[in-house]
Amino acid sequence: MPKETTSAYERLDRENGVDLVKLFKLIDVMDSQVGEGANIPAPRLSKHSTLPEQAPSPFMDEDTLRQLITSHIVEFTREILGDHLVDYHEEYPLGGGQCSPRVDLFVQGKAFNHIIELKNPNDSSKNRNGVAQLLDYGRRFIEPNKKLWLVTTLHDLEVQKTIDYYGLPITYIYIGGKAIMKFSWEVLG
Repeated sequence: MPKETTSAYERLDRENGVDLVKLFKLIDVMDSQVGEGANIPAPRLSKHSTLPEQAPSPFMDEDTLRQLITSHIVEFTREILGDHLVDYHEEYPLGGGQCSPRVDLFVQGKAFNHIIELKNPNDSSKNRNGVAQLLDYGRRFIEPNKKLWLVTTLHDLEVQKTIDYYGLPITYIYIGGKAIMKFSWEVLG
C-alpha cells in the first residue's frame, strides 16, 4: 500500500521567485547554443502530459543538457537542488571496478549528496529506465545523506504518478522550452 502523499509540482520561474536569467541565463544560453533558425525538435511532451504546449527543447542530446547544467552548476545547485555546491563530478563511478555504474552527475552539497540522472528521451520508457537507475544508484551509494534526481527534457505524467504512488525518494525535474518544473512528494502525517 502506498504512503499517503501530497504532490508538489511547482514551476520554477519568476512567478515563484526564481530568476531564470540568473539561474542558467537560460534564454541566452539556449539561443547561443541552438542558434536562430536552427532545426529544433518538436515540444518534448509525452502523450500523457497534462502540461500546455511548451516551447521546443533546445537539447539535442544528453551531453548538451549536462554541459548547460555544469556550466551553471553553482546556480543549479542553489536554485534547483536547494543546496550549496562543494564539488561535482560527471560520469561518477559508484563502487570499484570498470563495470561499476556511472552516475550522470554527482553533486556534493553542504547538506546532501545529489545523485542526478539526466535524460533527453525520445519516448517515456527512457524516463522509466531513469527511475530504475536512480533506485539502483541510491542502493549502491551507502551514504544516508543523499537525494535522487531525475532531470528530463520529456515531461511524462505517468512517470510522475509512479514516483508519487510508491512514495519513491526521487525528485522529478522537467527542463524544456523556457520552463523548469520540479515534482516531488512529501509524506503526510
